[in-house]
Amino acid sequence: MLGKIATLTTLRNLTGLSRTLVRQSNLSNARCFGSKLAEPICTRRLSNLSKPITFKSAIQPTPVQLTKIIGNNFIQRRCQSSHGDHVNLWKLERVVASAFLPLLPLCFMLENPILDSLLAILSVIHVHWGLEAIIVDYARPIVVGPIFPKVCFALLYLTSALTLGGLLVLIFNGPGLTTVIKHGWAIGKDK
Repeated sequence: MLGKIATLTTLRNLTGLSRTLVRQSNLSNARCFGSKLAEPICTRRLSNLSKPITFKSAIQPTPVQLTKIIGNNFIQRRCQSSHGDHVNLWKLERVVASAFLPLLPLCFMLENPILDSLLAILSVIHVHWGLEAIIVDYARPIVVGPIFPKVCFALLYLTSALTLGGLLVLIFNGPGLTTVIKHGWAIGKDK
């Protein structure tokens, strides 16, 4: 009896890991896993029980909990599918960040519109990825609801596009990005 109570308590404590228990695509294939067990508890027989513990008898999530779980999985899968492979994205982020080391001095020495454009594009991409990570981490649908993250992502894409467009207009129709930065640094030096 004590083993059954401990097992049920463990299973109830796993509700925080509900995203791994319930998949949006097929709710009938949901399995419950113990935190320290290699095999599913659903198919394992305990010594003092006559039948295996099933998902429905161990944990019975409410319809509101299932709706939150499914909505959370949908938005997280949408975000993950837009990125593709996270390892390759991480490598690309490191390449972009390390590209600033030779690019910044070259832009200030040569003042070329092509280098300014490359600097503007890489800067917008770098900032976009950072803000996107903040939205994914802190605007989780399970915390703030399913609509707020979508609005944040839409505003982020709009802001990134407008920023890149404004920088390209400054580069090709104005004095150039590095020239504007140099003039900004020289503002207080005339006195």
